[in-house]
Amino acid sequence: MENQDKDQRNRAAEKRSFDFDRDELESGSLNASPSIVSKLHQEKEITTKLSNLYSVNNILNTPSKQSNAEQKFFTGICSRSYGETIKSEEKEISEDKNNKICLRCNKIDLYTVGREHLEDNACSSIDDNIVEGRISFKKLYQDIEYKASPDPNTGDLIPDPFTIVGLSDMIEQSLAFGTIPVVNITNSTLAVAVAVSPDEGYDFIPEAIKYDMDSKPPIYKNRRFRFYVIAAAILLFAVGVGTTFCTTLLKRYSMHRNKYSLFSPTKSQKVKSIADQLKRVVGKTRFAIKDSPYARAAEWIYDDDPLQLLQGSENLIQRYLLVLFYFSTTKNRPWKSCNPSVGIETEACNFTKLVRTFPEVYELVPWYRWLSGRHECDWAGVICDEFNQTRALELSGQQIFGTFPTDIAKMPYLQSLTFNLNEFYGTLPSELSQMKHLLNIELHYNLFTGRVPSEWYKAQALQRINFAGNFLTGTIPTEIGLLSSMKGYFMQENGLAGSLPTEIGKMTFLTFSRWGRNFLTGTLPTEFGSLGKVQEVWIHRNKLHGTLPREMVSMKELGDLRLQYNALSGTIPEEHYNMSQLRRWDLYDCNFTGTISTNIRNLVNLQTYRIRGNNFHGTIPKEMGELSNLATAWLQENNLTGMIPLEICTKRGPLGITTLQVDCDATNGIHEPLVECIPSCCTSCCDSVTGYCVRG
Repeated sequence: MENQDKDQRNRAAEKRSFDFDRDELESGSLNASPSIVSKLHQEKEITTKLSNLYSVNNILNTPSKQSNAEQKFFTGICSRSYGETIKSEEKEISEDKNNKICLRCNKIDLYTVGREHLEDNACSSIDDNIVEGRISFKKLYQDIEYKASPDPNTGDLIPDPFTIVGLSDMIEQSLAFGTIPVVNITNSTLAVAVAVSPDEGYDFIPEAIKYDMDSKPPIYKNRRFRFYVIAAAILLFAVGVGTTFCTTLLKRYSMHRNKYSLFSPTKSQKVKSIADQLKRVVGKTRFAIKDSPYARAAEWIYDDDPLQLLQGSENLIQRYLLVLFYFSTTKNRPWKSCNPSVGIETEACNFTKLVRTFPEVYELVPWYRWLSGRHECDWAGVICDEFNQTRALELSGQQIFGTFPTDIAKMPYLQSLTFNLNEFYGTLPSELSQMKHLLNIELHYNLFTGRVPSEWYKAQALQRINFAGNFLTGTIPTEIGLLSSMKGYFMQENGLAGSLPTEIGKMTFLTFSRWGRNFLTGTLPTEFGSLGKVQEVWIHRNKLHGTLPREMVSMKELGDLRLQYNALSGTIPEEHYNMSQLRRWDLYDCNFTGTISTNIRNLVNLQTYRIRGNNFHGTIPKEMGELSNLATAWLQENNLTGMIPLEICTKRGPLGITTLQVDCDATNGIHEPLVECIPSCCTSCCDSVTGYCVRG
């Protein structure tokens, strides 16, 4: 066992080699051990013999351009061990009268040869190809087995150059025949020779230190590492700048295209994510029916929408609900104008906008088609605010046929729905009454039937309801008093019955009230006097009876009062002649009695005064001639008598009274007329019995 251990130690010592550190040798900071100094003296004899065999040009394999007398030779070689660094003595090789060249060995990394340069002032006689190049010795000891012997002083094993197996024979053979020993040359066998200035001291004592073959220089001193670090930093900076630039562009693009994702999902992922979002709005079961408006609208969003919105787009739900509305209302036929483009049609269209109902009057308004690539706020009849939130839909007179799509109620910002003069049928959608921001709904002149849902009387935010011109039935509930914010309530031309509830008096903000052409019965509530802001009261063509309430005089803003075609009777309260704001006063075809008060002069704004078909008697007061705004007067079919006052006739003409009808024709065709009218004063003379009128 002891012999085996000794052999292993010998092998370890044999694997040691030597290298040089120029900086430490120049500074003299190291002290060589005696064993190393002894070894150096032994090695020097060998290197001296070899020096004359290795010229600079031979070592570099570079042809010399100088004569043999001018060539410079090196006296030392840099030997390397596997365990220790040996610093051999530098020695001048040869000199001429101009320059001195000496060898300096550097400490070389085990696998890497450093780069050094010859100083110009010391290398003027060296070949130009060598000045900026690398001068390297071929190491003789590669792949040669060393033997080690113990040091007499320390007992350490020291590689012995003189006992290197085969080395002495190789040297002797080389000296005898003048040849260079053949050895394997690798990067690990190279050393660097550097020319120094002649003034620089070159007599020094070599020192040796123990070299750890596993140690490496700090990585930050490695040129390649520093190059990679700088390159990586530049690359990271470029990537950062590029990423910022691309991100900015993508954000701008997504804002333009209303996208909220920088990455495009696959179609299946997109469809599923959008479908999940839509189902949460309209319900899961709606999508199960193939070819339903819900499915068709979703497919259009997935496949056909030029905008190709993604899940989370701020206008996805709004756009889908509008597309759903279109598909729901075009199952039988398209709209009158601005339908989706077909063939060579462009996105632009001329929208036929209804501007008057009776008679129907339209005007062409440039707009964009529904289901076009434009933002839905640009579609015809869609009104949005500055945030692209739909506030109103105005699609009057578009010949829309079908039941009203209730899913439109899921648009949270809608404030106004105007769909008059279409062909919607079925019952009124109670879902619309749940819209918190809805202020105005106009569904007049459609085909709705049934009762007004009670939910509508709980929509306290509503300010105008126009359900006129349908086929609604039922009565007016007392809950109408809950509509405290109501300004316009239009229910004319339906089939409503019953009486007017007294709770109407609670609608203190009511401005327009139309109940005409129904089947209402009862009397006029005295609570009408509480409607101080009302400007219109239309209750004509019903079955009301009783007298005019005196309290109506408190309706200070009333300008249009239409009570014709009822069974109202009695005299006109004198206070009513003080309602100076009245512009139109229609009391014809009722049962009123009494005389025309001379206080009629107080109705200074009166334009239309029609009392035909009552039982008024007496003469026509000349004070009517003081009504400068009067244009129409129906006084026939009463019991009025006498001469038409000259003050009235002088108002006749295109700028004054244009229509004046009185009983100036023969009564019943045989009796004297009740009223005498001078020529060109009355526009029509009528028979008080038959009602037949002849133009005057």
